[in-house]
Amino acid sequence: LSNMCPMIATRSGQPWFALGASGGRRIMPAVFQYASFMIDLALEPAAAVHQPRINVDGGAFVEVDRRLGEGVLSAIGEHLPAKAVEALVSPNHFANPLLAGIEGGTCFGAAQVQSPVSAALEA
Repeated sequence: LSNMCPMIATRSGQPWFALGASGGRRIMPAVFQYASFMIDLALEPAAAVHQPRINVDGGAFVEVDRRLGEGVLSAIGEHLPAKAVEALVSPNHFANPLLAGIEGGTCFGAAQVQSPVSAALEA
């Protein structure tokens, strides 16, 4: 299964960041959420990759990172079957996004912190 959904975001007509992920059906919701964290919430890359997420890949349940709390789980559960899950390396309930970009002449990169790739970025 391959649901590729890479994206490039621009700001003021200049490249800002590129974003993609591995994870099959989980890719599209992950890319959307990371882009929203960066664009809509104006989070820095390091803050964006630490945000709890929701997986809406069309499975039997909407998977809600338990760090979002009972209120979010209940609100989603009013509309769709939902269950709280732990954000782990394995089993992985969420895609593994990577982002890289440039802002003000400084390059940056970030990875989902549960991904083994994040250790390589740190090094």
